[in-house]
Amino acid sequence: MSLGVFVVSELLPGDVAIFILGQSATPETLAVLRAQLGLNEPAPLRYVTWLLGFLRGDSGRSLALQVPISDLVLSRTANSFVLAGLALVITVPLSIGLGLIAALRQGRFADRAITLVGISGLALPEFVTGVF
Repeated sequence: MSLGVFVVSELLPGDVAIFILGQSATPETLAVLRAQLGLNEPAPLRYVTWLLGFLRGDSGRSLALQVPISDLVLSRTANSFVLAGLALVITVPLSIGLGLIAALRQGRFADRAITLVGISGLALPEFVTGVF
């Protein structure tokens, strides 16, 4: 996957250094930034260097925010765990309760309604149910 993203990003038009510094950057500052980012190296060497660093635990730095990528991922992972925990706290008791109601009222309106809502929820894509 990383190789695919790397190849596609290499095929995109434009220069990363100009994107970061802007159109008014001088050739000298562009050359310095390209050297700092390793953009003067051949693409296969840049990828292998990144891959070896990643395998050692160095995922690199964000070009936009100038912070280590691992810090960005960890901060967002913590948020994801909070959201997943809240979802479990809500959905597990709700599911057990609705399952009990459907089992106790088997064949009646409540059972059919709960079953219909459950099957509809499974049929919807996750990006739709995630909004709810």
